[in-house]
Amino acid sequence: MRIDVRREVKRAAILDVPLRRFFERALVVTVGRIQQAGNVPIDTGRLRADFGLGTPTTLVDRANPPSWAMAGTNLDYGRILHDDKQGRRFADGPSKGKRIKGWLNRPRDQAEAAIKKDLLKTLAHDMEKGWNG
Repeated sequence: MRIDVRREVKRAAILDVPLRRFFERALVVTVGRIQQAGNVPIDTGRLRADFGLGTPTTLVDRANPPSWAMAGTNLDYGRILHDDKQGRRFADGPSKGKRIKGWLNRPRDQAEAAIKKDLLKTLAHDMEKGWNG
């Protein structure tokens, strides 16, 4: 005798939709941190705006289920500042005096902490909801 415990599982409800929602929310958090005052080394607005949601370099994987999200910029000086070899420092604002090199790591790390704290719980809840129908 055996008991059949199989159940029809809809992949979209369990994986595709919750993961897409998770990555979209993670991008909102990440872009928000990047655009926060003091996180962008040269604050003319162009670099912050280039990281905006819906830009070609800030997107969620189109695959189902998605496996990544990316916040990026096409502005060359964003990378040049991140890889700074001249020892430059923020001249003003909340980050005054901090090294510019690796500037993008700070908002990424801040976003990662928020994602781990809140968004992973929401993802687990959404996946469980999809499982239970």
